[in-house]
Amino acid sequence: MARSRWASRETGFSRKVTPVRVESFRSESDGLIVVRRFFGVVICAVALVAALGAGQGRAQSDGGTTPVADFQTAAAELVTDPEKALKVIEPAARAGVAEAQFLLAIAYRDGLGRGADARLSREWFGKAAEQGHGPAAVVLAEDALQSGQSEAATKWIEAAMSAGESRGFALKAESLRANDPGSAAVFLGVALGLGDAQAGLALADLALASSPPDPGAARSALAQAAALGSARALARLGIAYRDGFGTAPDPVVAFALLQEALSLGDPEGARALGEMMSAEDAGYWRNPSLGLAYCLWAIKSLDGANCDEIRAGLSAQEIAEGEALAKDF
Repeated sequence: MARSRWASRETGFSRKVTPVRVESFRSESDGLIVVRRFFGVVICAVALVAALGAGQGRAQSDGGTTPVADFQTAAAELVTDPEKALKVIEPAARAGVAEAQFLLAIAYRDGLGRGADARLSREWFGKAAEQGHGPAAVVLAEDALQSGQSEAATKWIEAAMSAGESRGFALKAESLRANDPGSAAVFLGVALGLGDAQAGLALADLALASSPPDPGAARSALAQAAALGSARALARLGIAYRDGFGTAPDPVVAFALLQEALSLGDPEGARALGEMMSAEDAGYWRNPSLGLAYCLWAIKSLDGANCDEIRAGLSAQEIAEGEALAKDF
């Protein structure tokens, strides 16, 4: 049976399966410490993390500090009751509270209680970012990258990193990936250590694109991303254990990981799980009809994918049962 590619996409899936804990599949790295041999260099991400500026979780103002929690209610109401929320947010923003400035920028960007105004939105994002507000710096960095303003993008990426934003490190990595993949891996390692699961996926892709490919490093990055709850990482890691890519084949571990990926809604994980459950040499998890049902659900989100090979090994009754089960998903 042909195996699925070691890649996947995220989507929603409501069918319940037995949840599987993935802490046991963490790599040797943990917490903020990301130490990997990669492209012949030693990545010690914790050193960079330790150098980050403090101040996360509080909004700065001219009169001292204001807990960000004070704005949580207003932030929630910005969508449901923007006029009420802005009565709290706007005065604080004009008084220099960074968190309030960020929220006011969102209001102008999305037209919440105010007419949408891109200029004013950028202005308020800028005020917040200048005070060290990380999420505001990320917004400005991404906007600058999209509009081709490299100098501005660099400024705001650096600001986001100084504020300890994982996305800032990931954006820095993207800017280095083509010409300096080793340094890109360092910044992705920091982003992953700060809890950015997408950075783990990108780090795995870098490892597989290196010369020679490093499947062990890829598996390590995926294990960390999986521990952070990434459905896509769980699927790719499960396929790696199933196929023995970068590790010894372990169908039991593969089955557990793919089950968890399925429960989180990953179509590639669902298709790979369907292949495992439909194989004639499957273990205790063999259930051809359910395996076909998982595959049929998955291919709705996978371009060019089909379940023909699974169907070929099933009886007419098993196919009918699988198709009926798929209708319930």
